[in-house]
Amino acid sequence: MSERERTAMTGGADMAGGGASGERAGAFASRSWHGTAFLVEALVLLLFLVASLGIFMQAFARARATGAQAAQLESAVALASDVAERFCADPATASEPAQADGLTATCDIEAPADGEAAPLRATITVTAADGTVVYELATARATETGTETGGGATGAPHTTGR
Repeated sequence: MSERERTAMTGGADMAGGGASGERAGAFASRSWHGTAFLVEALVLLLFLVASLGIFMQAFARARATGAQAAQLESAVALASDVAERFCADPATASEPAQADGLTATCDIEAPADGEAAPLRATITVTAADGTVVYELATARATETGTETGGGATGAPHTTGR
């Protein structure tokens, strides 16, 4: 067996002396250090990728929650608008709760005092299935003796601090 084959089999462990065989041991040690450096770099890269993946997963989860909240608010605004249109057309039908997409809209009508020339006012509240207020809309409708001629509306979403 040649010295090269013996070195390959033993990994250079029997080359503790100097000369040509000592140079080979130094070359082997240098190669071993480069392999270790590669593994350390690979582990650092892997840690960076795992941390980046965790950050991106949190960002995507937050974006999904924000999108769901925006979709719920959009549905609430549409439902409140429908109830406001019913109120302006016929206030008697607007007092019935309306439901859509897991939301419930209720219309509280404030009638003017008898003989008072004031518009009918309504507050439309849209709540989620768990009872939290999603959107509120205030509107008015002219009565037969009232002074307002149109149904003005102002609305505002409710923030829950999420």
